[in-house]
Amino acid sequence: MQNLSSFYGQDFFEGMTLQRTRFMESAQQRTLSKNDILFLAGDESNACYYLTSGLVRIFRATSTGKEALLRIYSPGSLLGVAELSDRLPRPIAAQAITPATVHVLPTEQYAALMRSDPVFNENILRLISREHRYLTDRVASLILYDVMEKLLGILAHMYCNALPPGSGRADFPAITLQISQDQLAAMIGSTQPTISRMLQELRQEGVICFSRMHISVVAPHILLRRVTCPL
Repeated sequence: MQNLSSFYGQDFFEGMTLQRTRFMESAQQRTLSKNDILFLAGDESNACYYLTSGLVRIFRATSTGKEALLRIYSPGSLLGVAELSDRLPRPIAAQAITPATVHVLPTEQYAALMRSDPVFNENILRLISREHRYLTDRVASLILYDVMEKLLGILAHMYCNALPPGSGRADFPAITLQISQDQLAAMIGSTQPTISRMLQELRQEGVICFSRMHISVVAPHILLRRVTCPL
């Protein structure tokens, strides 16, 4: 079993009350409905986004409409930071998959905060490093692990990010994940029929219940024990 500490989501501003206050004072709140686009590939990199509610997916799309789902972010995540360093256009797109709230900090205010606050600066560098490691693991997993291993890793990652704040490592309630079979297939590099078969196996084992658009983890201890893929 993989070290489960890598699964647990962490609010970017955890332990940084002053920095969070400064960020929120300069940011503008934006409310997203389900399927609203936050930004598109090719857009100017002119802000970063602090997600305070809902879920946002990051993806790449081809001119033919084929998509690769790269990640799903949960509340507490800071998005769009890496591109602010080089000011190049966004290489990816971001879309709300549930109603969501983000706080938008323009580049100028972000740069000022980086210059004036060493703690914020240091944590941004750590965030970029974590994002790099995550994407490196994603690439490796697509090559080294089979579909079931990747599916278990994705479900475990999403489950732990969906745990209520303050949950102990021994508190594993049943949680419903807002993700469709098509989205899982895009994230894993598989097909919807294959994902459906794998989910049916997990349902027969008593690990999950599912519909086309939702997956409920009903036996998280079993799920987490089976994880080997670093997702």
